[in-house]
Amino acid sequence: MGATWPDVVPLGRPFLIREPVWRWGLGLALIDSDRTAVIAVLLSLLIEGFAVLVVIRLLKLTRNWRRRRQRR
Repeated sequence: MGATWPDVVPLGRPFLIREPVWRWGLGLALIDSDRTAVIAVLLSLLIEGFAVLVVIRLLKLTRNWRRRRQRR
């Protein structure tokens, strides 16, 4: 597979690229524009933020469960 970016990469000739290692998220699509990159970053931040909220909630549930268990 070849790709050229004449204004960005100063090589002046096509070069080989490889497919993404992980086939999740955007799948096999390459991030080839600013818009796609911004969307990918925002989506990943949203997913990671949700994961942090889940972990915090699980910690609170575990703490409450331990307190109730110690009272008995």
